[in-house]
Amino acid sequence: MPEKNGDIELAAAVAAASSMLQVVFLRGLMAVGGGNELLLGAILAGYLVWLSAGARFWVLLRRPASPNALLIIFIAAAVVEMLLVRLIGAPLRLAAAFAGGSWLPGAAVPMRFSMSFAFFIGAPSGIAAGMLFPLIVSRSADVPGAVGRIYAAEAGGHVAGLLAVTFALAFGAPDAHVMLFIPAAALAGCLMPRKRRAALAAAAAAAGLLAGPFFESATRGRGGLLPQRPFAVKSSAVREVALVGSPGEFTLYSDGCASSAYPPAGMYAPARLGTLAAKRSGSALVLSGDLGVAAIVAEAGFPAAFTAHLDAAPLQLMRRSGGIAPHVLQAAENVIYGDPLRTLLGFGKASLSFLYVELPDPVSISANRYHTLEFQRSLARALGADGIAVVCFALPSGGHEGLSEALTLKVFSTVSAAFPDVLAFDDDGVLVFFASPEIGVLGGLLDAAVERATASDDPAVRSAGMWAHLPRHDAVRRFLSAAPLPSPDTLRRPHTFLKRLNVESAFDAPAHRKRPRRSASSAIPVSLAAVFAAVLAFSVITRHGRTLAACDAFAAGMLTMGVEMALLFAYQARRGMMYLFTAAGVAAFMAGFSAGAALASRREAELGPEGARSSSFLPVAAALMALGYLAALPGEPYLTEVLLVVMLLAAGGACGYNLSLLPAAVAGDRTLLAASVNAGDNFGAAVGAALMALFLVPSLGLSWSLVLLLSLKSLSAAAVILQERF
Repeated sequence: MPEKNGDIELAAAVAAASSMLQVVFLRGLMAVGGGNELLLGAILAGYLVWLSAGARFWVLLRRPASPNALLIIFIAAAVVEMLLVRLIGAPLRLAAAFAGGSWLPGAAVPMRFSMSFAFFIGAPSGIAAGMLFPLIVSRSADVPGAVGRIYAAEAGGHVAGLLAVTFALAFGAPDAHVMLFIPAAALAGCLMPRKRRAALAAAAAAAGLLAGPFFESATRGRGGLLPQRPFAVKSSAVREVALVGSPGEFTLYSDGCASSAYPPAGMYAPARLGTLAAKRSGSALVLSGDLGVAAIVAEAGFPAAFTAHLDAAPLQLMRRSGGIAPHVLQAAENVIYGDPLRTLLGFGKASLSFLYVELPDPVSISANRYHTLEFQRSLARALGADGIAVVCFALPSGGHEGLSEALTLKVFSTVSAAFPDVLAFDDDGVLVFFASPEIGVLGGLLDAAVERATASDDPAVRSAGMWAHLPRHDAVRRFLSAAPLPSPDTLRRPHTFLKRLNVESAFDAPAHRKRPRRSASSAIPVSLAAVFAAVLAFSVITRHGRTLAACDAFAAGMLTMGVEMALLFAYQARRGMMYLFTAAGVAAFMAGFSAGAALASRREAELGPEGARSSSFLPVAAALMALGYLAALPGEPYLTEVLLVVMLLAAGGACGYNLSLLPAAVAGDRTLLAASVNAGDNFGAAVGAALMALFLVPSLGLSWSLVLLLSLKSLSAAAVILQERF
């Protein structure tokens, strides 16, 4: 039995470490070079491709090897890959500079560099992990249900790793701690006897907590997750605060009399400043005051300025010697990973009464994390009961009308899911959202804010008032004079739509739009279907069991990955984008996969080959359920989330049950069949992710994309059942 030699624990431990490794890759590359959901797709596709390649390498080599040797290779490769991700900032920027970009720390790295690096970075560890699975199966190939148990353990390890890294980051664990947990997780399940594994895991966690700060400080400032150097805050009696940081020295002007060679034009604030506090969070400087009013301006790359408003007097953080202001996009990283914004700003239990956030184009580098439901909820938590938030972002230009409409609805759904009261308008390509955590206070706060800045008789206050330095102040005034305010007696979420906001999601393929023209992108899935059908026909006629099993596993992985992505896409299009809890959604799928594989391992002996072959249609049934969910997505938020989890569990369970029984459904060597099934599943999932994100969803929509993948799986399942008749 696999339990006797610890193979089950080995599969689970390596799977958990692999899942955490992918999250580390995502966070590291987004912090260094930026990126959006395409970067996540590149990491996932690369990881699955290398897993598939590792399983295929083992099939070709067929040489006995020690699991401990592969484990050591995996751990060594993972450590090297994490160090590369953490320290790769400077090489990536250097490559971007040779390609015509900027070499400055924090400068935007072209997506092609980040995408290529994301795809290839996990090759060594992915190949080692992929070779482990067929090796473990070969050690217990003759045991009934062994493949199912190993599949269940592998999926359970993925669940544990994804949930562990999700909650660790949500509670503020540094990235260095998570990095140290990865080799510890790989060792914990396999090198010690059962009775001592809990003690080993506890010791590894303690070692990570102790060694994490040393690793963090040793790699800080080298272009990785924290590329900015620490700075010191110095104060003097002349009401000037100098902030020494990277890449330059910054001066906070309080009353216009601070000595500097570059005074801000027209900057004069005679009003009381209150108590000023400066804190460091990540790589950013955060200013807060005792009057409870603050603003954050975040743009792609480096922002032009970081502005804080205390009472009626703005405090401008200016550039002194040609340097660039701190990277605010990376600064709010802790917010997105779970820290409340009020903690980041240092207000304790006090709540902000006004918060201004200007976000970049949602498709630009490093912007995706700021269009998430977690980030908007952090803004809502930072506001008091009578507070107001102004969220602005620019739509992409250059004729991308359909993309702008889809992004508009997605961002609006995200903001409205976090704030009960939302006003929105489109000001010539710039979307402005006024949001409040309570209904009925939005109109009064807006009127008071504008009156505060425009009604003063003092020209200095008018020129340096609260709205004077906000980039959209003219648009705000025009909106207040023209757009109606919501009534507290209307719906729970009263919305005001103007211009382009009254649109449908591009994911739904609206009927009023023209059918997309046939192009090279639409020919790719058609060609894939033709090749797939030809290979199936060849494997059935020649009774080549391994090819047939690999094709059915390929179709199952592609379909279930498509179902998983379709469910997450549909939820995000209607309820707001997810970032941190995307891993939790994947964990729900893998939990279902583990349960399905465990059930298959118990029923394999009683089902026999006929019952095993009939299980190939289970993923088709799960896809049909997902289509029904997409067609009648409920409007109730709680029911939507519950059904999303149920659909993910069902899709994972169907896939795990099918793949675990597939080696028993086809005649041939069980070890080679299991390795082929594993390789086909991983490769199919990688192809499914790439097809859904890049070709199928943009051209066909969610439902028709699933129909295409469902037809391929139905074809392969029919081939598995009909193989005995040829």
